[in-house]
Amino acid sequence: MFHIEGTFNRIWWVRDGRPLIRKITDYLTIALAAWLLGLLSGSVNLFMIPRLESFWAYLGVPIDIKGIISFFISIVPYIVTWSLFMFFYVIMPHKKVNFRAAATGAVFAGTLFQVIQTAFLKFQVFVTGYNAIYGSFAALPLFLIWLQVSWGVLLYGAEIAFEWENTENASTPDLNLNTMSIRAKKLAMLEIVKRCVQRFVEKKSPATDNFIARELNLPLIIVHHLLGILMDAGVLYSVNLEGNTSGYTPAMDIECMSIMDVLCAVEHQGNSNAYTGGTLLTQALEESLDGFDKAARACNGERLIKDL
Repeated sequence: MFHIEGTFNRIWWVRDGRPLIRKITDYLTIALAAWLLGLLSGSVNLFMIPRLESFWAYLGVPIDIKGIISFFISIVPYIVTWSLFMFFYVIMPHKKVNFRAAATGAVFAGTLFQVIQTAFLKFQVFVTGYNAIYGSFAALPLFLIWLQVSWGVLLYGAEIAFEWENTENASTPDLNLNTMSIRAKKLAMLEIVKRCVQRFVEKKSPATDNFIARELNLPLIIVHHLLGILMDAGVLYSVNLEGNTSGYTPAMDIECMSIMDVLCAVEHQGNSNAYTGGTLLTQALEESLDGFDKAARACNGERLIKDL
């Protein structure tokens, strides 16, 4: 469960997980619901559907009514699986997920899961019946393969739900983070910080990732990456808004936060002593970089973020 929540949080770009008490209560609820829904779906697939014809014949149900009832019973496993998947997509991420987005991902992934499950059961029966001795040995590896494929289907539905939830950012340019220059990343980060500072000054609610993506016309994945850099550098920090949505607000004093403060904080993020050449050349280069920083702070382009 811990790994499932962590994976779902990474898909929805949630940095903080649940508190320990919430983990215990939520995980127990999810496990119980998943067990009951899975039991219901499997029972319908294995016991009810194969015996429908003989059951209708025993009751003497007319053909027209029999077809309608059989159809509704045959889609019960799909409805149960959709409900189970949607339950995962709504509950597991530590944020409020849009209900329609979760339902869309659940329908796509749940339908695919049912198709794979039916094929797996039929293949399992075929292999077991083909060779009574060696067929049973294939049960474990086939189950592990099915488990891996099922996990992939669940994550596929989560990706669909996330993309559906953020369709408003689908019109952003098709930019690739790896092709962005360092200068372009710096400009984007400064604009992100400016938006956050501006909302803080205006006493508005903290800027969300979707708001920043719309304002800057950037793909959400790039905004998330840059926000992560700014938070690790101590320039911004994340706050929980209503519905476990994350907002971003300045982590520095905005009265003295300048352009170079932001750039230097990003540049010095991480372990500065990870590389120390220990040579005269390294020392000279380091002195030059420090000189560039001082010169940049003294130039006319250095301004406070709130005054931009």
